[in-house]
Amino acid sequence: MHQVGLILVATLVVYSSVALARQRQHARKPRKTLSRLDVDEPLRPQSYTTPARSVDAPHSVKNAVTFMHELGISMVRLSPLRRRPSIASTTILTSEEYDKKTDLMHEGRNQGGKLVVVMVGLPGRGKSYMARKVARYLNWINYATRVFNIGNYRRKLLGAEHGADFFDPNNPQGKQQRMEMAEAAMEDMLHYLGNEGEVAIYDGTNSTLERRLWIQQRIAATDGYHLLFIESICDDEAIIERNIIETKLRSPDYRGVTPEMAVADFRKRIANYRKNYEALGPADEVFSYVKVIDAGTKLVMNRIHGYLPMKILSFVSNLHIVPRPIYLSSAGESMNDLSHRLGGEAELTPRGVDYSEALSDFLAANPETSPDVLSLWYSTAASARATAKPIKSHTRVQWRALRPLEAGAYSHMTLDEFKLRHSNEHAMRRANRLWYRYPLGESYVDVITRLEPVIFELERSRAPVLLVAHPEVVRCLYGYFLDLPLLEIPKVAAPLHELIELHMTAYECVETRHCLVPIKHQSTE
Repeated sequence: MHQVGLILVATLVVYSSVALARQRQHARKPRKTLSRLDVDEPLRPQSYTTPARSVDAPHSVKNAVTFMHELGISMVRLSPLRRRPSIASTTILTSEEYDKKTDLMHEGRNQGGKLVVVMVGLPGRGKSYMARKVARYLNWINYATRVFNIGNYRRKLLGAEHGADFFDPNNPQGKQQRMEMAEAAMEDMLHYLGNEGEVAIYDGTNSTLERRLWIQQRIAATDGYHLLFIESICDDEAIIERNIIETKLRSPDYRGVTPEMAVADFRKRIANYRKNYEALGPADEVFSYVKVIDAGTKLVMNRIHGYLPMKILSFVSNLHIVPRPIYLSSAGESMNDLSHRLGGEAELTPRGVDYSEALSDFLAANPETSPDVLSLWYSTAASARATAKPIKSHTRVQWRALRPLEAGAYSHMTLDEFKLRHSNEHAMRRANRLWYRYPLGESYVDVITRLEPVIFELERSRAPVLLVAHPEVVRCLYGYFLDLPLLEIPKVAAPLHELIELHMTAYECVETRHCLVPIKHQSTE
């Protein structure tokens, strides 16, 4: 018994010593809870200029047109995106880095499994429209994408004055020159993918099996570039006619030509391409492809695998060419806007109430936005619900995805308090507003991610849509429709009480801003 007692005492002594040592070691460790609030170092300072905002008279209008047919479009200027340093990092970044996806197809190829999308189809079937839409979407979700349009190379290098005979397959000179333009576009595309590019879209008719096999051979010579063919087929004469009128009358090929001459020549061009057109068929079964029939009425898929091709397929399935306006508006001025508070719910100010009524009156007086056709989508935030309340519409949908950017741990603070108490975090936000994420909150990139379902539904909708959201959300949506570089999105002017009206065509986006109620308390942050 005496020995047993000694063993128990010794065991207790050892256990107590270990527990005390662990407690002392734990006491020496720094606390981890929200350590970012105090220990993060700011990024290298950088100057971002916010466009000056003027106080406009009520109901004033500003117009702008963005053209989308530059050589090698997309319109996007590929800007390197800076990564945020890790929490443990105490160094300041000295160079800009692009946040690349090193293996898009997840197959471990040397070139990172980059993707080449090849458009196929007769002229006037919406191929270029679809290519630009896909590129705009992929750039918006941070995949470096560019369209290489063979027609743009022809216009740039040979001039735009080519009649329908130039496209006759029995014209040897025209056939040779078109092949030279295809070669030039291919060389630029491969160079782009070999450097900063992640996805490239090869936009042309590519209407014969011979041309598609040539493309496949050129791509096969590189390691890691995957092919996806998208063929646009249309037998609906009403859709073809509308596409000819809406698209080709605005095409650079027919500037200075009467509408009648443009339509007649373009019909001859279609007839020439039809002479040797070979749709994707049994001989193309070795390829991954999608056939889009009658503007998305029917889809045929073959060998579609992987995250990115499926994402593109989902997007393409929602596209159509029915013209309709899209309206973007921030919610009316709230009490938080007056105090420049970073987050939280707040009621509208009297000026905000005036805006909601002015917005309702403006829409009711516009035939395009009559209550019989208008679809109203609005944020679940109190200020957005109050702004949308007096508006009459055919459909009303609340979207949580349209809520403002979440300020997380700082949502109870005003902007001045945030700057004073957390100067390091404020400096990091100022240095890179696109990627900066509030502790327990969001960044602009996070907002873009949650807005993806909204974009899909906007592309699918055929009715006029009004979105009542918040400045950060308006900037992200505006950046998508105007094809802005990601780094430009946080700098988009999105003042309160201004309605942005957008009309999209194949070659341009016409923007009109309606200043309905003057505002004096807009933050420039």
